[in-house]
Amino acid sequence: MAKIRQQFSDRSSGPTRPSGDPAVLWRASTQAAAAGDFVAAERTLKRLLKKFPDDANVLGLLGTVRAQRGDHKSALRALEKAVRIDATNATTQASLAVCCEALGKTERARTAYQHALSLDSDLIQARVNYASLLWREKRLNEAEVQCRAAIATNPEFGP
Repeated sequence: MAKIRQQFSDRSSGPTRPSGDPAVLWRASTQAAAAGDFVAAERTLKRLLKKFPDDANVLGLLGTVRAQRGDHKSALRALEKAVRIDATNATTQASLAVCCEALGKTERARTAYQHALSLDSDLIQARVNYASLLWREKRLNEAEVQCRAAIATNPEFGP
């Protein structure tokens, strides 16, 4: 996304950008994903990937959207590519962990959760998901540590 932002950062505000404008496409894809319209989000993200095939943010969101639709294999490919390009995005690491867990790749999920939390210890949902994984593995002391850390970060967090 840095490329997309950089490409348009020097433009003055003028007429509405065309629908093929990368900044407009990015905004549309994030809004569609936030609204739960994963089909529209994926369609828009695919258009962005044609222009920016190695953009880690686009790939990360595409993987997350595909995982939300239940297409974990395809999501995994996008998320792994995003992580190869930029391993420092905590949210992408957390999405990768969820996807790996859904595919039964428990060790890879554990590693991705740990990496995500090392990058951003305030990712509460990642911490709770990691605690759940540890709980299912009967690693109760470690699960408790993660739960306590999540509560310490945000005591109001919950369903």
